[in-house]
Parts: sequence; C-alpha cells; structure tokens
Amino acid sequence: MKMKVILNPHSRGTEKMKNDTYLKITAFIIDLLKMEKEIVLLDLLQRAECLKLMQTCSDPKWYVLKVKQDLEARKVIKVKRDLRDGSLQTIRLFHYREYEKLLSVQQ
Repeated sequence: MKMKVILNPHSRGTEKMKNDTYLKITAFIIDLLKMEKEIVLLDLLQRAECLKLMQTCSDPKWYVLKVKQDLEARKVIKVKRDLRDGSLQTIRLFHYREYEKLLSVQQ
C-alpha cells in the first residue's frame, strides 16, 4: 500500500495517508475551488462530509483538514485568516496547475 507524506505548514511534523485517499481529497478540493474561486474552511468540511468517498474514512473532517494543510504547505492553495476571528479561514487556489499535472501522473 502506497503512502503519501502529509506536510503541515505550521509545524515540522508530518503524517502519512493512503495515496488514493490523498489523491481523491486533493482532486475534490481543487475541483471545488475551480468552481467556487474561494471557500470558507467550515463550508469545505461540511461539503466533504456529504461525499460518498468520505464515508469510508473514520473521521472525514480530519482527512480533509490534513490534505488542506498539505496543499497549503506546498503552496497549491492560499489560506487567508480573518484578523478578528482567527478560526475563520478563506481558501483559494494559488499555484495549482503544476500540482495538477503531478497528480495526473500519479493516478
């Protein structure tokens, strides 16, 4: 079973996730952001919970959050935090085209 190393932009720690799970969640996030242009983190987590692919995960929000952090660390997405409310995060695509090519090769 192939594992993907998940980066965290806020710490040095890394975790591992099944490669196919990582690719599905990454494709979901990028496709959603292509349609919406930007999305609030809470909305992203709610939409991911409704997906059939996430029903196989024990904690879908955790998986989506970890992939979001990885994409942020790799500069595929940009996260803007509200200065007044630090928990409010708006996500938008940043340098995703190169990463999309890489993902298509891995699948």
